[in-house]
Amino acid sequence: MFSGRWDGLFLNALVFLLTVGLDRFLPEPPAKIHPVVWVGRTVAVMALAAPQGAVSALVFGLSSRLSSRLGREGVRTSPMAAWMRRG
Repeated sequence: MFSGRWDGLFLNALVFLLTVGLDRFLPEPPAKIHPVVWVGRTVAVMALAAPQGAVSALVFGLSSRLSSRLGREGVRTSPMAAWMRRG
């Protein structure tokens, strides 16, 4: 539709308007299915499971960081992400 930098600007404006519209007309999801609640519960469980020793805490932290990094890479390389990058 547009060329160059206007493409990104148009898409960003479209996404912004869509999210504002959805936020305006859809109700807040219940806590049972709300993603932010899931993240909070996951962090709470991980905090309880975190080891107390220095070496084991380092291994725990590094493995947590690695798993989050691998998760992001999986999202970035998903078929949906590739479809969205098509020009």
